[in-house]
Amino acid sequence: MGFGASAGSMNTILKNNRNMLRRKKTRKFEDKSIVYDSKYNMKPQYKEASPQLLRKINRRMTEERKRRETRIIIVFVCVMLLLTVCLLYLEGNYNQMLTMITE
Repeated sequence: MGFGASAGSMNTILKNNRNMLRRKKTRKFEDKSIVYDSKYNMKPQYKEASPQLLRKINRRMTEERKRRETRIIIVFVCVMLLLTVCLLYLEGNYNQMLTMITE
């Protein structure tokens, strides 16, 4: 039971995919001017932030979150008011139609 040319091409594809994965792993941090390669056990170096900078970042993130939440609440309230007004308008028209039919 032979596979012929299909087994050979399958092996070639698997080998190429393996090689592509190896190349991809070594270029993981290249855009940050830090190259990580598991062969050499190099670890990326990150800049350390001062406590003042961390507090500033935390404050800014909190303000952005609060602004986003208030925006969402305002949009929700506006949509609900619009739906309420539309429903009341439709109910009024429906009641008028019923009174016209019954008269």
